Amino acid sequence: MIISEDELAEEIGDFTWNFGEEFLIETRFGNFIWSDPDYQGTGEIHSFKGDVKAWCRKNNIPYGRSKGKHQIGRYCGDFKLVEDYFDTTKEK
Repeated sequence: MIISEDELAEEIGDFTWNFGEEFLIETRFGNFIWSDPDYQGTGEIHSFKGDVKAWCRKNNIPYGRSKGKHQIGRYCGDFKLVEDYFDTTKEK
């Protein structure tokens, strides 16, 4: 599904933290990865084709820490939506 930055900013997302600079955001539009600038990330949000388990494997962690549901624009502040995506369905 294609979504604009403005639409994503208004969306409520369920945030999970990887104990680093990355958050998984689960939404009704699909899943996204946010690189949090407060943790030396880029401020970019990328689409993520995969579930929480795939995201944990990508990060080499056993689990993530739930940070709750938040309006994405308020929680992330200024962000850049990048049109590429991480596809974990092509893992070996």
